[in-house]
Amino acid sequence: MGTYNRHTILFLHSQSTATTKNHRPARLLVRRLERYPNAALWGFPVDLKLILAKFNETVPPNASTDRDKHTHRLLEYSSKVFTALESQTLEICPEASATVSPRHVFAKRGHTGEKTIIAIVRSTRPDDKFIPPLDKVEKLKAIFAEQGFDEEPGWFTATN
Repeated sequence: MGTYNRHTILFLHSQSTATTKNHRPARLLVRRLERYPNAALWGFPVDLKLILAKFNETVPPNASTDRDKHTHRLLEYSSKVFTALESQTLEICPEASATVSPRHVFAKRGHTGEKTIIAIVRSTRPDDKFIPPLDKVEKLKAIFAEQGFDEEPGWFTATN
């Protein structure tokens, strides 16, 4: 064994402690997000205002005098949009089903406000090794762009 002075030993100890305690390897989450309040999510932001605008194009707000019926139709329409995006995502990235399948969740990126996203990857912390290959990401971008969602995908923090 070589000779070490006191400062070298403290440095080596602090490096190994930081590696094991503060920077544990990221891992995919396969259980419900409720158990991980600050889970890292990689996915596509979905603009709810755009969904509402498209809905109003098909069913004008004044078409029904019954507000409950109108709200029910809006919920059905948005559910269909989310279901279609989620199923198309699974067609391109079947591996996403291992992370509780793509679904819409509330999340935030940095200091921006809360957004609705279609989460494709759920992990304990952001790690780009979990992101789908570039060719699949490009296909996913095309699907989301068809619906009018052109914001770039990225890492978000769950806000359950």
